[in-house]
Amino acid sequence: LANRNKFLNSEVIRLLKRCAAQQNQTFRLKQLNENLIENLNNFKREYVFLLQGCIKIPLDEQQSVDVLQVKLLGGHIHKRRVVSLLNEARAIDPTLPTFESLTLFGNYVDIFGFQRSFDDEELALHYICTQLYELYLECTPAQLQHRIAWKRYLHDCNHQFSNRREVRTLIRTGVPGNLRPIIWKLLIHQQVLDIKKKFGKYYFRDLCNIRGSLDETEYRDNHQKQITLDLLRTLPGNIHFMSPTCKGIQQLEQVLRAFCLHNPIIGYCQGMNFIAGTAMLFLGVEDTFWFLVAVTEKYFDKSYFDYALTGAQADQEVLKELVARRLPRLAAHLDHCGIDLATVTLNWFLALFYDAVPFQTMIRIWDCFLSDGTKILFRFALAILSIHEKEVLQRNDTISVIKILKASVRLTYDYEGLFNLAFDDMHPFPSRSEIEHKQKWYLNLLRERLNRKEQLRKVFTSITMERSRFPTIEVVTFSVDQEGIGYICAGHQTKGIIVRFSLTNKISTMDKLDIEFDCKIFSMTLRKGEIAYISLLSGSIVALQIKDMKSEVLWELKIPDIALKLLYNDKLLYAALANGVLTVFENVNEVVPNVIEMLNLPISTAPIMEMNVIDDTLWLATACKVTIISMKSLTTLRKFYVASSISGHGSAMFEKIRSMCPSSYGVWITTAHSQVLQLWKDHECILILDLGKEQYNNAPQRPTEITSVMCVREQLWIGTVDGYLLIYHIIPEQYQQTTNTTDFTDSSKFAGNIYSLSFKKILKKNI
Repeated sequence: LANRNKFLNSEVIRLLKRCAAQQNQTFRLKQLNENLIENLNNFKREYVFLLQGCIKIPLDEQQSVDVLQVKLLGGHIHKRRVVSLLNEARAIDPTLPTFESLTLFGNYVDIFGFQRSFDDEELALHYICTQLYELYLECTPAQLQHRIAWKRYLHDCNHQFSNRREVRTLIRTGVPGNLRPIIWKLLIHQQVLDIKKKFGKYYFRDLCNIRGSLDETEYRDNHQKQITLDLLRTLPGNIHFMSPTCKGIQQLEQVLRAFCLHNPIIGYCQGMNFIAGTAMLFLGVEDTFWFLVAVTEKYFDKSYFDYALTGAQADQEVLKELVARRLPRLAAHLDHCGIDLATVTLNWFLALFYDAVPFQTMIRIWDCFLSDGTKILFRFALAILSIHEKEVLQRNDTISVIKILKASVRLTYDYEGLFNLAFDDMHPFPSRSEIEHKQKWYLNLLRERLNRKEQLRKVFTSITMERSRFPTIEVVTFSVDQEGIGYICAGHQTKGIIVRFSLTNKISTMDKLDIEFDCKIFSMTLRKGEIAYISLLSGSIVALQIKDMKSEVLWELKIPDIALKLLYNDKLLYAALANGVLTVFENVNEVVPNVIEMLNLPISTAPIMEMNVIDDTLWLATACKVTIISMKSLTTLRKFYVASSISGHGSAMFEKIRSMCPSSYGVWITTAHSQVLQLWKDHECILILDLGKEQYNNAPQRPTEITSVMCVREQLWIGTVDGYLLIYHIIPEQYQQTTNTTDFTDSSKFAGNIYSLSFKKILKKNI
């Protein structure tokens, strides 16, 4: 019996050891299996992340930065694998699309309400990869622990963010999608708590119910029209904002109207619709209103949204300082190319990176903005520029640099890498107090400049008000579709009209169009289809569809300053602004241009008074200087100054350029208070016509002044300040190497260094 017990004990011990060994082996296999699953999930996540990097924007082939392209080697293999991964993932998250819903049917709507449809299968695969990456990232143990930490914190703090450091750390790590509406609401209402206490619990409802007040009248007069125009282009690909009857459109109008009534000083600024519309995807109507109030009155200084965007301009100067310090090669390259960084980055700040970076990246930036304020905008701007510095340095012409900046930024899908660079690799970063000090310094500097401009504007207005009581003809332009059809723009400071005229052999007619503007028309240009682009004294550009005597407003866009001259060429609309900036709109005949999509190129501190296309170049006149830029690259080719006369001491006298007219012989240029007409070829003056020797009604010579020039075929039409119209017929002659002469009578000759032309006067009439 003892032996049996001993044997049984030994067997039990042996079995226990075997069981322990089996348990250890099972545990090891389980760990190995978990590691393999984790590695497999990591491989899946890294694989789809790698495929995201295959997207690019073919700038050499397309004019627009909206065109995306994906090139995958062995594309059919990747398609099979990605579709297989998608089918597996849909078992976890059924809201993910199918491949067919993105390509064949085009009926997929994501969780935010955006319709997703792709004609290119590779673009569809890229979108699927972005969705799979989000799912795989959420399933990682680190993200699971992070969500638990968020829920624990919200529970412990009783929905009151007191520990800012802990909140900042949690937000920078990421805000769970299902918690974002709650967290945004808490962050916003902490900012506007004093305003809510001041106006009461039902303030938003009271604003919505205001009817017939003075504030309501001011809203209708100043903002309602522009808001109505902007509503349908806020989120056009989103099912909540697709038509006037959509709930999102009605609620967005309600929010924007309430804000204008709440803060009539700021009122509505273009770009607010994008901010409010995006916020509405996560918040209710009233919370979206408070979101807009917080952004405009708490996060940003009130100067950010004044008529000159002074605060935003000051921040751009601060950013330029930071770029020069952190990215000196990039700053030097932009300076060498003559590019103002604010051309690209101004809208990053104004619209909080809306439409600049991918949507998911933008939302992550907004999370940090609501927590930390405007300082993080500088962090992200520097980080984005740092990521894409190499691509920018490889481009040397103006338009390529601007396009590569916009295009590369739109491909910033790696928001984790962006956040690591912005918060971990930017040490030491200027403190909040240092940035605020620089902001105030630049703000005061800009305000001084604006005050001086405002004083000059008042002086100019007082001088011109008396002259502007009577309508004057400002623009005459001809149809590109119908010969003999043209348009005259006339009016004064508070009125602008358009008259259509028809010139035929049998009869000539002139009739006013059925549209009238409440301010002066500065310029008008036409393209095929009788589409007219008009610039107004109010600082707006209006697109009109003209049919017979009726016109329809296609769109209206507010720009930074008055467009003194508009020019349409090859799907591009060029606007010469009074602040010396050339603004370029792309594809205006295909889509409604967006204030965020304008290319702004600083040319001079003086207004751009004239603009003409000469071959493949654009000639811009600012003060007494002509700047020639390439229309293909927008790179400055050369600059030269135009003298109005030579003084008795042999020094040049300079006046601003008044008129610039292209012809087959070159460009005719005249300056203010001058009787001299100059012919320029490239950057050389090749001929001078002096009207001082012209005889008026056989009277003795007297000084005159040229006000306008127009070249019609082989005729040169010249208008003078004393009301004379002179028409010369230009007759090319054989080249003569003779001394220059300026003897112009009814039939006279001029031999220049390059051309020998004779001019025969065929009309002289006082009109």
